[in-house]
Amino acid sequence: MPWDKVWCPGADTATTIALSRDMVVGGQPLAAGKYSIWAIPGPDEWTLIFSRAADVFHIPYPGAAQDALRLTVKPQPGGGANRSWNRWRSTSPPPTRIGRS
Repeated sequence: MPWDKVWCPGADTATTIALSRDMVVGGQPLAAGKYSIWAIPGPDEWTLIFSRAADVFHIPYPGAAQDALRLTVKPQPGGGANRSWNRWRSTSPPPTRIGRS
């Protein structure tokens, strides 16, 4: 993945998230709905993008006009993306707040 360029953390179709209710993500509101997830990685911080263009191929990026939310986050050392993702997923209701790193 290239630094400082929009990247899709998925293959074939863009990775999506569906929210059944309005949420607060990193202190900012995000309405219920389905979003594709994009990122702009950097060595010290990443921009995480929730796009209203949900059902899209992983390239090209749908564009800033489709962005519902952009967050700046700091990468944290961990056990790998899959391990972190599996810890976050659960059968219980999702949290109403997701904090910013």
